[in-house]
Amino acid sequence: GTSAYPTLCCLQRQEMATNGILTAASGAAPWFFISQGLFWTSHYASENLSRTYNKLDPAIQSYWCASAISSLHGAVISYWGFAAASTAGLWTTDDFFKTTSQTTGCCNVLVGYLCSDLALSLYYGGRWPGNTANIIHHITAILAFIQMSAWGFGHSLGMMIIVLETTTPFVNQRWFFEKTGMKVTHPALYVANGLAMVILWFLLRILLVGWVGIRLIAVREQVASMAWPQVLTVVCTYAVGYGLQFFWFYKILRGAIKALSKVSGKKLHSG
Repeated sequence: GTSAYPTLCCLQRQEMATNGILTAASGAAPWFFISQGLFWTSHYASENLSRTYNKLDPAIQSYWCASAISSLHGAVISYWGFAAASTAGLWTTDDFFKTTSQTTGCCNVLVGYLCSDLALSLYYGGRWPGNTANIIHHITAILAFIQMSAWGFGHSLGMMIIVLETTTPFVNQRWFFEKTGMKVTHPALYVANGLAMVILWFLLRILLVGWVGIRLIAVREQVASMAWPQVLTVVCTYAVGYGLQFFWFYKILRGAIKALSKVSGKKLHSG
């Protein structure tokens, strides 16, 4: 009699959770294959259009293509996330559970792309630069956004996180400048890109992500109303993700200071 109801509720919750994940996974799957298709298309295009690409080690050729797709994805998804959240008024509400089909779609696109890039990162391992931190980032982001899509929570803050991808093309372009020799042949462009990268990283990935943490504290009662695995996901993925932003910012800042020191040294020497 009385013990059957809690068991039934538990089974229902498990079924709903499973169905939610399956729905989110099916929404992300097409974007996994689209990302893979773009990756291999980039290989073909680069092979026929770039002399620098053809001189690279095969693993770095794949990193080249993955970086190109990363820049494309970053530009598109950051705009989409910003537009979806702004149109729906997600950034003017305290409702942690407000979602739209557009914001859910953003989550699915991000998860599909990240799964594609994660598969490549795992395959190439240490042959790709900075891969360990990248793998940790992808796993935590996938865990967070697939649950946002599946169970409809945190979209207002999730779209803020998606806007961080605005910095991605600048980070990748710095690497392309170095590989193609444009760091030397076009130093002004290289410096301008580097400054934009540092400034945007600080504004978005340090200050904005800090603001996301403040907003999480403000809606903590709503967060606490979820099942404990979801609460754990929110807290842990935020902590790990924010920690990675500081780790990368330290490396970016150190590189920027080193580059500016070289420029200053050359000016003094020429003077």
